[in-house]
Amino acid sequence: SGPDNVTQGSRSAEIMCERFTALGIQDEARIVQISGQPGYTTAIERASGFEDRLPEVCPNVTLVETQPGNWNREDSQTVMEAFLVQYDDIDGVYAGDDNMGVGAMNAAIAAGRIDGITFVGATNFAVGYDAMGRGEYWGSIYQSPVDDARAALLTALSVLAGEDVPFLNYFDTPKITQDNMDQFDRPVF
Repeated sequence: SGPDNVTQGSRSAEIMCERFTALGIQDEARIVQISGQPGYTTAIERASGFEDRLPEVCPNVTLVETQPGNWNREDSQTVMEAFLVQYDDIDGVYAGDDNMGVGAMNAAIAAGRIDGITFVGATNFAVGYDAMGRGEYWGSIYQSPVDDARAALLTALSVLAGEDVPFLNYFDTPKITQDNMDQFDRPVF
């Protein structure tokens, strides 16, 4: 029982494309990606979901480079600082979770380059939710630990009752952006 990491990455790509389309830059946008820890299944699946879906929904968006942020805000800030030095034109940042995304956002703020950059994560943390509320961070994927615990409990009860349960029993993780964040509780982590 848990979230579907590939779907989370895929939905993050959709959020990014929807934002670029609303801004009219879907045919020219350039993005960088900050992935999780190399070799970690969650990092691999979220990145592949994003990378596979992005060209389907926004075929002219260019993924310029991917570097690991190791699930760490400070590491991700350092990665983004390097991206900002290396690339004059960054329209979006996709991060494997909001902790890393906020690290990247902090680097852009410190460099005076946050305007025009869309930040999207794959697991909504309180810091990402708060940054969305301030208008600095665009969107993420809502992954409630309450929903996770509820799904695990229901799965366990189904197994105990002798019901057939899928080997991978995913719970839904919806898209959350500045536009709909009022429909979601602030994350507790």
